[in-house]
Amino acid sequence: MILKQYIGGNVKTKHIYLCHVDKYIGAYNPHTGEVIGYETGDKFVPFVQNILNKFPDYSPHNIINEGVQEEIRKKILLDIAKRELQAIKKFNGH
Repeated sequence: MILKQYIGGNVKTKHIYLCHVDKYIGAYNPHTGEVIGYETGDKFVPFVQNILNKFPDYSPHNIINEGVQEEIRKKILLDIAKRELQAIKKFNGH
């Protein structure tokens, strides 16, 4: 089910962009500029199903876009760095 917004007589569909980044698949909302999430490429189908369940009014589109890829890559690297920092703190007893 896709939510259609009627603006000035035009039909507008909301989109979520799906984009491959290295060994990951990421989801990006172009309306908010937000990286919704990412998962390893071998979990593509469950990842897309999860996105469709969370955002039933949006239409997913596979794209190739360097800007979107870079935003997703930044999110992935930031999350990896956070996990590593937490592991170091746990190891050091903090």
